[in-house]
Amino acid sequence: MFDLDNTLYNETDYLFAAYAQIAQKAAAGDKDLEEEYRCYLCHTFSTEGRHLLFQRFISRYQLRVTTDEMLAILRHTTCRLELFPSVAIILSELLKRKKDVAILTNGNPEQQRQKVSNLGIVSRWPQIRILYANETEQKPSPKAMLQLISEYGVQAGDTVLIGDSDIDKQTAINAKTDYIESCYLIN
Repeated sequence: MFDLDNTLYNETDYLFAAYAQIAQKAAAGDKDLEEEYRCYLCHTFSTEGRHLLFQRFISRYQLRVTTDEMLAILRHTTCRLELFPSVAIILSELLKRKKDVAILTNGNPEQQRQKVSNLGIVSRWPQIRILYANETEQKPSPKAMLQLISEYGVQAGDTVLIGDSDIDKQTAINAKTDYIESCYLIN
């Protein structure tokens, strides 16, 4: 099983594409403002994180665009995303060897589905099962992972979760499976 964001691809690619679209909407045709807004969103995310990013953006520039409008853009951004090259090779090789492969991702299911679509995973590898943990219980709850283990008819001890965060690691511990830090796969 693989986590999605920053395990299979660089999530910043998606976020920065969304921020560019949000900046375009907020600037309402003013190209100079659009660039300033895009830079603000990308820089602020990079230095301070995503917590209250949209609220700070609205407040700083006294914008009329709402947080809900920005979230709608974030949830539906269409852009070209690429898997990390080594991950694409690993996925192909695992499937060639008839291994069960799944993606288990946290986050807003609508947004995560858009990312999966932008990556072309389903069209390239339709046999990969994708589960959106927020539709059952968010990681680090093992519920979604245990559901996948049961569906595949395998033992937890024969399963590994590959991820990039302490939450992923704790999910594997909670499910009594092995865990591999994704940095070992993408470097």
